[in-house]
Amino acid sequence: MRFLSPWALASLGVAAGLLWLTLQWHRPVVGRALTLLLVALALAQPEIARPHGDEVVFLLVDRSTSVGEAARESAERLAGQLAGRGARVGIIEFAETAHLVRSPGGGTPASPWPSPWAAQGATADIATALDLALAIAPAAATQLVLLTDGRADRGDELAAAHRARAAGIPISVLPVAQGDHVRAVSLSGPRDVPLGTLELHGQVAASRSTEAEVLWSRDGVVLERHTTLLKPGVHAFTFRDRPDAHGLHRYRIEVLAPDDPVPENNALEWAVHVGEAPEILVVGERTSSVDVLLAGAGVTYRRVEWVNPEHLARVSLVILDDHPLARLGTSVTEALRAHVSAGGGLLVVQGRRAVEGLPGRFEDLLPVSYTVPGRLHEATAALVFVLDRSSSMAARTMGTAHIDLLKEATASAVEAMHGEDVVGAIAFDRQAHWLVHPGLVEDVEAELFRALRGLTPGGGTDIYPGMAEALDALEEIDARLRHVVVLSDGKTLPRLEYPALYERIASSRVGVTAIAVGSGADVEVLGRLAAAAQGELIVLRDFRELRSVFVGEVTRVTRSQLMEGAIQPLPGPAGAAWGLEGTSLPALSGYVLTFPKPTAEVAVISPSGDPLFAAWRFGLGRVAVLNTDLAGGWSEAWLDSSVVRELWGHWLGQLWPIRGPVDLSWDTQGAELVITADVEQGGRWVNGLALIGQLTGASAVESLNFAQVAPGRYRASMPHPGAGAYLVAVWDGLGTYAATTGVSIAYAESLQAFGPDLQRLEPLYSLTGGKLLGDELPPPSLQEARIWIPIWRALLWASGGAFLADLMLRKLWTSLVRPTG
Repeated sequence: MRFLSPWALASLGVAAGLLWLTLQWHRPVVGRALTLLLVALALAQPEIARPHGDEVVFLLVDRSTSVGEAARESAERLAGQLAGRGARVGIIEFAETAHLVRSPGGGTPASPWPSPWAAQGATADIATALDLALAIAPAAATQLVLLTDGRADRGDELAAAHRARAAGIPISVLPVAQGDHVRAVSLSGPRDVPLGTLELHGQVAASRSTEAEVLWSRDGVVLERHTTLLKPGVHAFTFRDRPDAHGLHRYRIEVLAPDDPVPENNALEWAVHVGEAPEILVVGERTSSVDVLLAGAGVTYRRVEWVNPEHLARVSLVILDDHPLARLGTSVTEALRAHVSAGGGLLVVQGRRAVEGLPGRFEDLLPVSYTVPGRLHEATAALVFVLDRSSSMAARTMGTAHIDLLKEATASAVEAMHGEDVVGAIAFDRQAHWLVHPGLVEDVEAELFRALRGLTPGGGTDIYPGMAEALDALEEIDARLRHVVVLSDGKTLPRLEYPALYERIASSRVGVTAIAVGSGADVEVLGRLAAAAQGELIVLRDFRELRSVFVGEVTRVTRSQLMEGAIQPLPGPAGAAWGLEGTSLPALSGYVLTFPKPTAEVAVISPSGDPLFAAWRFGLGRVAVLNTDLAGGWSEAWLDSSVVRELWGHWLGQLWPIRGPVDLSWDTQGAELVITADVEQGGRWVNGLALIGQLTGASAVESLNFAQVAPGRYRASMPHPGAGAYLVAVWDGLGTYAATTGVSIAYAESLQAFGPDLQRLEPLYSLTGGKLLGDELPPPSLQEARIWIPIWRALLWASGGAFLADLMLRKLWTSLVRPTG
């Protein structure tokens, strides 16, 4: 027994003496004396002890980069020692988030360590790991062992320690860390320079003597590399470069050393604007009339093959020149969304390459849709399958006949078509046999499926009759798009008529997709059939791939909807606003079929009423789509047209934004990225703006909310997004002021210093009654300790009971000795 307030024991003697006297001289007041004695004991706050029962220990293992494998290796040894003394061991691994990898169980030292958690990260969140352990800790005696270096970039671990203390759960700490041989310490230079020579300064730190290679690169291309001997300390390096192009350039210093355990902090990047930043960015692999038209308009521009978010810095207008929209990716799509929302312009010039695949979320930016509206019931596509049923189709793959795989693929492709589309199917050997003549999918689908079920292999191979029958049928069908999908796995019968067939395909406006399966397929004939229609030859080695290819190709064909032929552009409903009044444009030979969205401004249409040029407002900016190429494939007559050149200048003027001056800068402060915007107009600061923005990178899209901190100065902060290159777009709600800039961010703060941060770890164990562990010794067993149970409340209840008993006895005694009348 122990007393928390031993000073109160002084009154215990008085109460005990009073009790002895009442027993000797005046027994009727014994109850009151006993009550005083119990109260005196309660005031001393006595506690009694009992041993702990079952013991549970959670190992919290830091898996962040600055710790590496060191914590896990130490935890393996601790787990064995703890299990050996009978403790139930649970394991939580953590980095940017926490994950329970093993619940507490009755393991033994030989128990296998669970598979490591795959989701590791550059930074650590100790608080999340502590809260996870507290949430699942059982009622049994529990303690936590934290294996970390204490270098956490997020979370409030001190608040979590207070929660552990309130729950009576001690936290012990075993400091662990790994060494770091070399790291890039700093990279600095100018943010803006004229076209000419620029100079960058970098620093590299080494913790031991080592031979290392230092690399300097610009925009991903290594320009300089040399090997040097690094001694312990910080080393300075200087790099000079003379870039030959205007615009944003991303420089990088990287140091490589053998056996360096932490390569994540070996590189730093720096973004530099060189010369006058071109206000127009053209994205496309090949030059086209876009370059000629921009040069003729006298504007500076920059062409890139692929676009990254940082390319959009300080750009006013982006032109996607027949660039595959499906390959833009989420980060680029979000960056373009932010660019337009901030008041920028976007022009999409789309030919065949632009609509390869599905555009995904990028379609949300466009004033047109690729999906046929439900109100249109006429057939938009007519497609005929020409299928090889020769005897070679009886062969098997993994026990399944090739003819059965073909039937399944065809049925799945037909199910993927719209009910209002037209479909037909021909099976061929040496002859062509209609499985079903062309008709609406919803009308002939059941008949086609019955014919496919009865299809059997047999005979030789001759592609010609099937292709000729398909062309005859499609030329009689009035559909926006007509296409043939032909498949074969064998050599076709040679014919003199093939050259004429190729010419017929080329002039028919019928598309062809040719699929060759297996090593015996006639790739030459199939390839020339596809080339005659400017289509695609697909070569497959395995029949099991056929279903996904059929479905994908049918979906691509029916959604792409390439319209070809002699097309005379006409002014649309918004033609006058876009300079089309009284203008006659040269003819086109093809365009991409799209459908205008309700708020689109359609300036140019086809004779069928399909939009050829449409635009709309998106956020504070404008987006326009030209549904034909400018490389000469469909627009050959446009290339030398003075009308087109004049119209081009008008379109650029409509899309080119006029934005007020905003100067953007950024800095990393600890675990935060801080963006600063300085806004001035006419030499005076602009106050009271409601600025918003967005940061976009390869793996991060974050919103920014700015607060004014000084005259004309606005600031926003966000958690460190990780190392990499980003685009920051900022704009005000009225669209008067906007700007974009590139940001190159170094690695996280947790990778800037190594070794345990004992000052940060000390409150965790001292606050909760834990231990600072050394030499990988386990914490003291809670089974050997005692749990102190307070009994002062019980004594107070007993004193109350004694007092009530005394009252009742006194009443009874009085009634017994009272004299009778």
